[in-house]
Amino acid sequence: MKNKVRRFLAGSVLLGTVLTAGTTFASTTEINRKIKTGPQNVVGIVSTVSGNTLIINSKKGKNKNTTYTVDATNAKITKDGTSTALTSIAIGDTVVIKGKVKGTNVTAKSIRDSAKAKRLNKTT
Repeated sequence: MKNKVRRFLAGSVLLGTVLTAGTTFASTTEINRKIKTGPQNVVGIVSTVSGNTLIINSKKGKNKNTTYTVDATNAKITKDGTSTALTSIAIGDTVVIKGKVKGTNVTAKSIRDSAKAKRLNKTT
């Protein structure tokens, strides 16, 4: 009889541990879905181009009037749908930056300079 009670208690503890771990996993998964963990977009007007760095000013969205420093070292750059170099981006161009955003610093994966980007950044 004592062995049956011990097995039952051990099984109950094991089952409780598995159920708790499953709930924790589900909660963590749900939290990760709500937090943007992948690349993010930043749209703005270029104010500086220097080496592999862009400075852009966002004029729209929740980060309106924010200045971003963009590291374009490893970015794929396109202008009007054609692959190009960072040197083809000019001050005043509107760009869409896709990459990792940390505060006001962006590590760009891609930079798109186009008329479409300009429409995305309109403030009116």
